[in-house]
Amino acid sequence: MIDEVYNIPEAFPDFDLKIYNRYGSLVYEGNIDTEEFRGGSNVSLSLGDDLPTGTYFYVFTPNFENNLPIQGSFYLSR
Repeated sequence: MIDEVYNIPEAFPDFDLKIYNRYGSLVYEGNIDTEEFRGGSNVSLSLGDDLPTGTYFYVFTPNFENNLPIQGSFYLSR
């Protein structure tokens, strides 16, 4: 399974993940203590809502040695 190969919390226990919608609004913020992203929002503006289909942008900060943040995008399909 992919979880065995790419276990982010195990590899980067101090990570920070932020996901934004196409308007730049934060829709998810996570770290080792939060539930993993499954297409729902966990911030106060839309807490608990399933996010609509569309393009989202992320910033993954490993907080490990000298690793720089990783930015990218993904398409969420419902």
